[in-house]
Amino acid sequence: MSRFRLTLLSAFLTQCGRSACNSVQLRTISTISRPQNSPGYLFRIPYYLPLRWKSKSKGKLRTTALSKDKLPTDLLEIIRADEMNLEFEATLTRFKSALQQKLALKITPQMLADLTIPDAHVKLGQVASLVSQQDKRAAGGGSINPLLLIDLTARPDLVAAARKVVSQFIESTNHGSASSLIESAGHAAFTVRLRAVITKESREELIHKGQEMLNQVKREMDRIYQAHDKLVPNTPEGKKHHSEDHLFSAREYLRSTVKQNHALATALWEKKHVELSGS
Repeated sequence: MSRFRLTLLSAFLTQCGRSACNSVQLRTISTISRPQNSPGYLFRIPYYLPLRWKSKSKGKLRTTALSKDKLPTDLLEIIRADEMNLEFEATLTRFKSALQQKLALKITPQMLADLTIPDAHVKLGQVASLVSQQDKRAAGGGSINPLLLIDLTARPDLVAAARKVVSQFIESTNHGSASSLIESAGHAAFTVRLRAVITKESREELIHKGQEMLNQVKREMDRIYQAHDKLVPNTPEGKKHHSEDHLFSAREYLRSTVKQNHALATALWEKKHVELSGS
């Protein structure tokens, strides 16, 4: 009697949560016939081939955090979810402010007026008069460099402190050397030469600096995430009080939250990048 194999396949699809990935289990039954001159019966050997289909959504970046509504209140308190969100919010606020101040194509009088003088705990604009002027430096009156006169006649004791904070700000914005841009204008005043021409090189420098700032803020966010991820119960004693589903959901919530904040930081940088590139 000739030998043959009969294979029956049945697929059972199961949906894996919100990731929309599918599990497939193939059941194969092999029926083997023995020759007539050999004792025995037809017998079937079932065996299983576990397979996993790739999720169609794999590789897509989640830009919205998972809802924490389904997590128990006590578990949210353990991972300090509210504290984490406040940390992310503060980090984004600082990043947005840094993009505006440190990546400015031009320094405006208002930017300098908003600088805080640490020694007096006041803003520069509260104790000084800022007056825009014109300074002809090129021979024959060629290029005109805008000047800003900072007059601290009302608080001459703060001239040194004010000059220091302005110098630090100029250095941080890559607008050149503060020593070449700031000059004394009497015992209680000094001038700041502002950038008049925006070159391609200056744009590229700011874009490079901005990309580094984005990478840095993402690393800061990762440290926040890691600190709170360590709070998820991972000991046998801790797991007694929370189901595996809740613990898994807590970790997914933390991961999705940090990814969402990465996306928000990236969006802020992309908007600034368009401004810096001039496109």
